[in-house]
Amino acid sequence: MPHSMKKITLSILSLIALVAMTLSSCDTGSKSTPVFYGASKIIRTTSAGLCDTVLITDTFALGDTLRWNVVADGGFNALISFIASCDTNALALSFDSESVDPSVFIQPTDLDHAQIYFRTGEIFLWGGWLRIIPRKTGKHDISLTIANDSGADYSPRTWTYSPVIR
Repeated sequence: MPHSMKKITLSILSLIALVAMTLSSCDTGSKSTPVFYGASKIIRTTSAGLCDTVLITDTFALGDTLRWNVVADGGFNALISFIASCDTNALALSFDSESVDPSVFIQPTDLDHAQIYFRTGEIFLWGGWLRIIPRKTGKHDISLTIANDSGADYSPRTWTYSPVIR
């Protein structure tokens, strides 16, 4: 066999071995921590009805309505829930119903109060629009909690976003 054929054969065998090792190392019982992604910009509608895109770090006015694109990622594990919570005297939170497929949810899902519970073992990645309506001025915390089926050592996980309302 010519030297160049040996090199090609060795390269192909190495590639096959690498793919085989990678596939054999995949463990369907893997545990992963859920991850949250939020867009760096928010769609703001002012009380005058003007709509624009602003940075998430901007200050907002009482009377604005904010729409923030958010994503929950269960990693190797299926999502169980995605819940946004806050001081309801300061902010109103909801998930836009037009941005979600209701067939992936189970009860007690409540889009009007930003609480989603997923069908068991079906959804690994979900995204939608979180609507934020300020009710009071000041800095207010929004907690975003995602749970997946990886167990208590990995899930749930919470992130906090603190918009400033003037």
